Order: sequence, then C-alpha cells, then structure tokens
Amino acid sequence: MRQHDVQELNRILFSALETSLVGTSGHDLINRLYHGTVVNQIVCKECKNVSERQEDFLDLTVAVKDVSGLEEALWNMYVEEEYFENDNLYRCGACNKLVEAAKSAKLRKLPPFLTVSLLRFNFDFEKCERYKETSCYTFPIRINLRPFCEQSQLDDLEYMYELFSVIIHKGGCYGGHYHVYIKDVDALGNWQLKEESKLMTEEKVQKDTENIKEMENPLTILKGILSEEESKQIPVDQLGQKLLEKKGMSWNKKYRKQYGPIRKYLQTHSQIFRLSPDDNKVSLKEMYHKLQFGSDSQGQGLQSPSQNNDIQWTSESLCTVLKDSASGSHWFDLNDSKVQPIKEKDIEKQFQGKESAYMLFYRKSQLKRPSEAQANPRYRVPGHLLNEMDAANVELRKRRMDCDSADNNIDLHLYLGSHYKLSNGALHPSLSRKESVLDLTIDKRKTLGDLQQLIFQLLEFWEGDVILTTAKSLPAGLHLYQTLDGKTCIKQGFIVYLHDLSLV
Repeated sequence: MRQHDVQELNRILFSALETSLVGTSGHDLINRLYHGTVVNQIVCKECKNVSERQEDFLDLTVAVKDVSGLEEALWNMYVEEEYFENDNLYRCGACNKLVEAAKSAKLRKLPPFLTVSLLRFNFDFEKCERYKETSCYTFPIRINLRPFCEQSQLDDLEYMYELFSVIIHKGGCYGGHYHVYIKDVDALGNWQLKEESKLMTEEKVQKDTENIKEMENPLTILKGILSEEESKQIPVDQLGQKLLEKKGMSWNKKYRKQYGPIRKYLQTHSQIFRLSPDDNKVSLKEMYHKLQFGSDSQGQGLQSPSQNNDIQWTSESLCTVLKDSASGSHWFDLNDSKVQPIKEKDIEKQFQGKESAYMLFYRKSQLKRPSEAQANPRYRVPGHLLNEMDAANVELRKRRMDCDSADNNIDLHLYLGSHYKLSNGALHPSLSRKESVLDLTIDKRKTLGDLQQLIFQLLEFWEGDVILTTAKSLPAGLHLYQTLDGKTCIKQGFIVYLHDLSLV
C-alpha cells in the first residue's frame, strides 16, 4: 500500500472527487467549496502601469521557518511589497525599459472553506538533509482576512473565518503518524469530558509559574526594553545597563551561564532583533514596532497600531485568543480507531514540537448550520443513501458478531457421569463415545453459572445439581482432577465431567 503525505493525499482526494462527479449536478462541488484566487501585481513607478496575473488555489501553502504564526505568514505574503530597484530593475511593458517597480499579491476571491498547509518540512543545505520545523507556530481560532484581500469594502462577516479542524503530524520528516482534531459542528458526538475540578488549583499554580517564567524570559524583557525606546537603535552596552536597572541584576550574573553573551543571544534571535553591521547597536525589527494584532468580541482579528496600542502581535496574545474564544465548542481527537473529546484550549499544544499542526481548516463564520441538523446525522441525506447505510450497518453488525464469536467461543467436551462406571480406580464408559460425550460451544467470557444453565437446557432429563469436574482421558480410563468453582477459568478443549449424584 502506498503512503502519501497528507497534503498530497488531500489534492489526490479532490481530484478523485471531481472525476467521480463529472456529469452530475455536483460536478463543480469542489470548486464551489474550496476554490479561491490570488492576484499578483507589479506596478511601474514611472508610468503606473499595472501588470497583473491571477492564480487559482484549493489550499494556501504558508511558510513556517522564521515565522511566528499564521497571521505573520499571511502578512508577509499578501501585505508586504517587494521592490525592484538599484541593480534589480523591472522591465515595464508600457515604458519598454528597466524601471523601479513594486510587486505585491492579494486574495481576490475567498472560498467558503479555506485550507491552509504549513510548510513544516525544509531542507538544510549545509547538512544536505531534510528536517522538520518544530518551532512555535501559532494560529487563531478566528481570523479576519480583510487586510489580505484585494477588496476590503464588504461586510466584516465576509472576511471572518473559524477554525474547525487541525491535522496533526507526529514524528520526523521521514515518517510519522497523523491524527486530527475536529470541531463537532452539528453536535453529533457524545461529548462527556470528565470534569477534574481538583486540577483547577494545579492549573492555576502552573499558570502562575508559567507567567513568572515568562516575566523572567530574557527575550520578553529585551523586547520590552527596546519597544519603549523612541530611537530606533541603542548601543548594546546601553541595553545591558537598562536591563540592570529594570531587573536589578546584570546580564552576566543572571543569564550568561544559560544563554551566553548578550550579543550572541541577540544574533541567535535575528528574526526579532536587528544588529548594526559592527554589532554594537541593536533595535527591534520594524515588524515588531508596527504590527499589532488584537481580537475583540466582534472578532476584529487584525488591527493597526493606531487602532489598538495595548496588544502586540506575539504568540502570547494569540494564545489568549484561543483561551478567550467560545468555550462551548466541542472538539474531538480522531486517532485511528480511538476517538476522544478534547477541550478547545488543547489545540495550543499543537503549536510546536515533534507533534504539531500540519494542516488547518477554516470555514466562513457566516456559514451556520440549520437547527434541524443539530444531533441529526441523517439530515438531508438522500433516501437511497440512507438505505445503503442501513444495509451496510446491518452487515457490519453481523460481521462484528461473527468476529466476536470467532474470538471468544470455545469448545468443551462434557462427559456424562450417568454413562460411566468406576473400575480399577478409573472411570470407563458404559456406552459409546457418541452417547456418553456431549460437545458444547460457549463464550469464554461466560460464568460457571451460565455453563450450568446451558447444560440444564440441553439435558432436559437431568435431575439434581450440576457439579462439574475437570477430567483427563488416559489409557487406564477417565481421571478426575479439580471441581469447577466460580474462580475457574474455562479454556478451549476442556474435558468436563458431569457428576451423577445418584451414584454417590
């Protein structure tokens, strides 16, 4: 059996569905649900001529390396512009010469269901090997796509999307296992998560501990110091002095042993800090000064600094978005044959690590299921399909019963005491084996009482108690061993002797 990467499998599945629906009323089903378009534009700085190219997509592929989360990745793809200048000029078709230009991309058409593939796997050219990105990559439960769209004049609901599924990959780049978190949109599942009230105190203590650790995190402290600076750059030595003033302890005493010299630490986090060519001055990268994201009760997921100066776009704020989102949503973890309920905040665990999110599935917030669909798995399913499903379920139940019988049914040999006589210390049959031995089949999970009841039903002529003893057939005759009681485990091929108390 061929194994597929789940992103590749998703495309193969879409292609197979489209092929199977050709000539039917649902021939355009995949396009109606998942098709979107991206427009790429290059604008000439001299004549303002716009060169445009449109691309179709069924899913968006976004970068993970050196990116803190989904919103930053979309910002880099659909907000940031690429400039052609200096030695890298653009040949304008209208001007017919090399000119300065700006290149950008925007989402032109949004699908009802948005599939996002995360590029977790990369290639290390220094080591010449593939590897999996396990760094923290946040994504919100609700996202506002307005800033990334070409048309931004529509109602807010046209741009609001809700997460309803996350495919998770556990393992490395050469193999692993997939499972999926799915939101129970129609309330079809039996969501009975045990409330562990005693853990609330432990969770609070853990949260407080994590908050203290976060406050002591040098990355958070240095970002806070630089964000308060009005000037873009400050000397690295001055940054160390400000750290001493703020924490009452120098970098060398508090952090050097664990993180190394402060300059090396700043260089290690080059995606956040920008050092001058001589490494003597440092500043936050422009993105961390300008971009600030928030989430209010109306779901305005993306805001400019002028709109909200209190919330910065960081992984911490995105985690808050997850925790503060609708707590009434029920989620399930489908892991092969095991299905179990999870809490919405458990999604945060898939932000990073060897077991982390690999594909995200969003749906438009305005797509609401009718009340008739709630807790009704047969809602709007065609009658002929329901009949097929019912017939398949009957067959499945029969196969399960057959399989259960094959796994648990055992054969017993019941020797009837009334047909045996004692001679020379052993029991010998007075009739043929066919008349003196009864072959039984019983579920090994049944009790001794069930076995005795079965014997009563089969031997209508039997009177008195049913006393059973394990036996063994030897050349000298039938020898008895242990009388069965409630603790005896019945095994395949048991020889059981039924005592005839009238002989006692």
